[in-house]
Amino acid sequence: MKHREAIKRKIDAYLTPHRTITNFYLVGSALTFALPLTLTAYNRQWIPYSSCLIILMTSLVYHTTKNPLVMKIDIAACYYLAAACIPYAWIYKVLYIGLPPSIYSCIIYHVGYYTKSMAWSPSYEEATFWHSTIHLSVALSILWGSYLIGPVESA
Repeated sequence: MKHREAIKRKIDAYLTPHRTITNFYLVGSALTFALPLTLTAYNRQWIPYSSCLIILMTSLVYHTTKNPLVMKIDIAACYYLAAACIPYAWIYKVLYIGLPPSIYSCIIYHVGYYTKSMAWSPSYEEATFWHSTIHLSVALSILWGSYLIGPVESA
């Protein structure tokens, strides 16, 4: 009985609104994924398109709700974006475009997490700045890579 109540409290904690307010700067920077989303659709590059669509949706939902369950989904979407786009860039020989922003994102996110700096800084302004640069660098690299690859013929 106590076990069920503990599980119910944990589920309720994930589903209830949370204490932090919407970060409109991060919502705005997440919207930069709309640019590569549009170009990848135009070029019929469906793997980067699906990655951008998923990351755009999860980032917008997370940065407006701050729900921890959505945060975990957003983090999974980030890993999906890397797992899908890096091999795609390798195939089309534009890996040099996507690799630096991927490494940059890992440094800002993971090193910042362990040192409580950069994207994990206690300072709201500093954390927002670093997180926004992750959105911008990844979105621009996908946009540039998509432009260089150009239209892809369907099989």
